[in-house]
Amino acid sequence: MKKIVHKPAAPLYAAAAAWVLYALLFPLYRPGHFVIALAASAVVYGIARLFCKDIVEEVPQEPETTGNPELDQMIAQGKGALDEMRRLNDSIQDAAISAQIERLSQVSDKIFQQVQKNPSQLPQIRKFMSYYLPTTLKLLRAYDDMSRQGVQGENITGTMERVRGMMSTIVPFLLPKAIRFWIRKDVGRTEKNV
Repeated sequence: MKKIVHKPAAPLYAAAAAWVLYALLFPLYRPGHFVIALAASAVVYGIARLFCKDIVEEVPQEPETTGNPELDQMIAQGKGALDEMRRLNDSIQDAAISAQIERLSQVSDKIFQQVQKNPSQLPQIRKFMSYYLPTTLKLLRAYDDMSRQGVQGENITGTMERVRGMMSTIVPFLLPKAIRFWIRKDVGRTEKNV
């Protein structure tokens, strides 16, 4: 959300009214009279400013567009996924899972930045965006739900252990693919398995 601050107009009107009132009651023949009127209007403006507070309006920020709708959609999905990873990282208490979430978040962010810089690499991350990332987030949400329930049982404990095992497999699996993605010199060549 973008915040817009609107200054109230009432203090300016009050300062103008001070000038009109001074001109009606006192003569404005000499420079000293103008100085007194200016000082009086400044005092009135200051007092009115104390009583009239700024109006803060929150407006939804327009998404930045690149001109490429597919890239814009990928950027929006990527930001949403990174926000969700941060939320899950804050919510999950397991240090090992948190470290893996942090590493996955860093790798994903670098991938999104790279594609944003070079949109021709967008086809190379389709599988990552449509399969690996949503599946990982789904696993992490399930782990978070189970850890917050506070109930211990064979099913819950076993499922949480399987998620831990999957996370320890997913992050090392995606890291080499991401490194290959970053160091690839030939941008025109696409890889089908990323």
